[in-house]
Amino acid sequence: MAKFSMQRDPRVYAKGIAIKPPDTKRALGIDLGTNCGIAFCDFVPGKPLEDVMIYLDQWDLSIGTYDSTALRHIRFRQFLQVLQPDLIGFEDVKVDVPLDQFKGKLGALVARVVPTAEFLGTLKITLATWAEVHQVPLEGRAITQIKKFATGKGNAGKYKAIFEANKP
Repeated sequence: MAKFSMQRDPRVYAKGIAIKPPDTKRALGIDLGTNCGIAFCDFVPGKPLEDVMIYLDQWDLSIGTYDSTALRHIRFRQFLQVLQPDLIGFEDVKVDVPLDQFKGKLGALVARVVPTAEFLGTLKITLATWAEVHQVPLEGRAITQIKKFATGKGNAGKYKAIFEANKP
C-alpha cells in the first residue's frame, strides 16, 4: 500500500492541494487521530460521480516538546479552513475496552484508555464546532457501520475492507 506524505503545517498544505473548481462541492472524510487520515473529492451536485478524483492525505496533529496541547486543535481548525469542505463525514470511534483483560488492573485501564478517549473526544468537539460555525453538514459513522457498508460484515477485518474498497 502506498505511503502518503504527512502534512504538519496548514500553510504548506494549502500550497499543495487542488483548488476547488467553480460550481462544485467538496466532500471530506476524516479518520480522527494524531495522524489524521483524510480523503476528499470535488463533485458537481446532481451529476453522476464518474471520473471524480479522490485525494488521500494525512495531517500530522502531533505536538513538539514545547508546544501546548491546544496547538493540535488550532492546527486542526487551520487544516479545515484551508480545505473548506462543504460536507464532512468522520469515523466515530467509540472506546470499547475488553474489561476481562484488565481484572484487578484498573490503573492500567485508565492509563491506557483515558488519554486516547479524551483526545478523540476533543477532536470531535473541534470538528463539530468548526462545522457548526461554517454551516457544514457533519455526520459520524461507527466503524462497524463503515465495515458493513464496505464488506457486508460489521466485524470484517481491516484487510477485507481495504480489498473491497479497491475492487474495480
